[in-house]
Amino acid sequence: MKNHIAGTDIQGEMTLAFEQVRPSAEQVLQSIHYSNECTDDVVCDTIRRLLRQTAKKAEIRGGYNVLPVKQADHKTKSLILDKTVLDTKGIIFAQLRKADYLFVFAVTAGQRLSRWADEFVQKGDPFTAYLADAIASETVERAADWLEDFIGEKMAELGLNITNRYSPGYCGWDVSEQKKLFSLLQKNCCNITLTESSLMLPVKSVSGVIGVGETVRKVAYQCAVCDKEDCYLRRRPQEVTE
Repeated sequence: MKNHIAGTDIQGEMTLAFEQVRPSAEQVLQSIHYSNECTDDVVCDTIRRLLRQTAKKAEIRGGYNVLPVKQADHKTKSLILDKTVLDTKGIIFAQLRKADYLFVFAVTAGQRLSRWADEFVQKGDPFTAYLADAIASETVERAADWLEDFIGEKMAELGLNITNRYSPGYCGWDVSEQKKLFSLLQKNCCNITLTESSLMLPVKSVSGVIGVGETVRKVAYQCAVCDKEDCYLRRRPQEVTE
């Protein structure tokens, strides 16, 4: 089973155009709990106007690596790679414990888009700043979606399945584990840096892991047993594989 990916070069970095990951106005509305449909009001008009400007601000980059899982430790609820132990905790461990590989990734929308909202704050326009921030957040999540689809297609060609993606800071997985993830990626991956508290800079960045294997599956995220009320997944429709 572990020789499926042997000799396959599935690591590196890439640059994505904004149009490859462009969120719709409706998706931005859902992310701020406003509406599921975009009507001709000031909110939708502003979102549409900002979306037309986003491509000039976005600098979307992604980095990734696929690594074999040596052991799933049921006692500590952790995944053991070659020289790294990921202490994912129970909720995430339950979804990744059957993985033969982990797809480790990071993606960013870039510094300019991350700071876009600040430009409107400085102009005394908090309303537009709020919507610009929502667009930036949704853009990087769509970029993470793109990477998830990318690895899913790559693994399907090898007869393997993938799980959902999971990130430090969610479902009990301590955000400090972010440092371990970045140690598994190329040095200075996507020009993302970590603060002492493991916050990613640029702030509109996402990192995480996806399980890969013959018996893993995508399932609905376990929001009912997660205590992170501000998780973006609570605001998005979910797609699962039966």
